[in-house]
Amino acid sequence: MRKLFSVLTALLVITLPNISLADSSKECGAIAKACLKAGYSKNEESRKAFWMSCMKPVLLGHAVKGVKVDAKDVQNCKEFKIKKMESELQELKAST
Repeated sequence: MRKLFSVLTALLVITLPNISLADSSKECGAIAKACLKAGYSKNEESRKAFWMSCMKPVLLGHAVKGVKVDAKDVQNCKEFKIKKMESELQELKAST
């Protein structure tokens, strides 16, 4: 189980900076909107910076200046991301 958690964590770190808001607007949209409202910009050049400076810290439970998000929204986004990564992991395992 610990190995699976490590693999999922690694996938989270690797893949999430490349996920656009459109991929998760329903589940993570409230967090993205709160980040945008707080002044974090999201465009092609700053996608990774947006993730690293706002989205990721919020999902990890850290305070981000100017960002207020309901705990339920954070939990829903985490669950969505974990399910997506588990699916990608299964796909990767099936291809080997």
